[in-house]
Amino acid sequence: MARLAEVRLALLLTAACVMLCACSRTDPDADSVLRVDLLAFSTTVSFSVFAPPANFQQTVVPALEQRMHILETRWRSFGEGSLGTLNQSLETGGCATTDAQTLELIKTALEHQRESGGLFDPTLGIEVDAWGFRDFDQKEKRPLPRAKGTLSVNGNTLCADGPLRIDLGGIAKGAIVLELARVLASFNVDNAIINVGGDLLVLGRRGDGPWRVAIQHPRGRGVIATIEAASGDAIFSSGDYHRRIVVDGQVTHHILDPRTQAPSTGAIATTVIHSDPVLADAAATALLVAGSREFPVVARRLGITRAILINEDLTVHQLEGTGVELPTQLPDTP
Repeated sequence: MARLAEVRLALLLTAACVMLCACSRTDPDADSVLRVDLLAFSTTVSFSVFAPPANFQQTVVPALEQRMHILETRWRSFGEGSLGTLNQSLETGGCATTDAQTLELIKTALEHQRESGGLFDPTLGIEVDAWGFRDFDQKEKRPLPRAKGTLSVNGNTLCADGPLRIDLGGIAKGAIVLELARVLASFNVDNAIINVGGDLLVLGRRGDGPWRVAIQHPRGRGVIATIEAASGDAIFSSGDYHRRIVVDGQVTHHILDPRTQAPSTGAIATTVIHSDPVLADAAATALLVAGSREFPVVARRLGITRAILINEDLTVHQLEGTGVELPTQLPDTP
């Protein structure tokens, strides 16, 4: 597991679809908002804190770094952490146990897999690797196993009836922001935004007003909408702009459609707003794979009432309860 400061520059430069408005300054006296950027989970983790305690940098930041290092090791799909060790057994169609927190997150992931009709699938780790999204020097697609296994849970034991690897990348950010919110709460930090690679959890308010979050154009840096976020809002996005690589001469992205085991097509970006960050994370992926035709149905199955989907032709779809002012057609350039 890479240390916090040892992440890949290519990933740090990846564009995010959701960003924080008016909080890019790092001066703690500027509007009483302090922004701290840390490196973890192969991305930038930003904390924008309103009226931070005087000792924030000396006490809170080290606690956040320590928690992120633990979670980064625990939930990486390969290596010596909890999930990596579990996958060593599952890749050969075996059975194993894991720690309680990882087991609970896997159970939640499987629940959202069922609710989404399989459009969110946390067991595609081998397929993601075959496409080259772990090895960024890979130029050709590797052969997939003949048959993908199915994961089952019996008490504290997980079993695979064929080769598979659990990849929690589509749900772990939701669990991570909750863990980091608990760290902030332990230091009585109640008004902040936690931003893990563009996915946000909003805590409290920004002084006398709400935090404001902007949604970027999926094909550029321009802002297409602004959300006045309430405390507890998790705003999570998924899109084909993350982790793009060239395979067989074609630019492609890392979100696989479980039905084809190939990168999804049709939709290019989704944003989900919900009070449960874990669900928002999984739903953003499932809705991207669903595409505009299945968008309302899959959202209803998942219990999502606020979401936006943008198609390849830049048409915009949003659920009736979303309440974000957006055109039905985006311009080609922001």
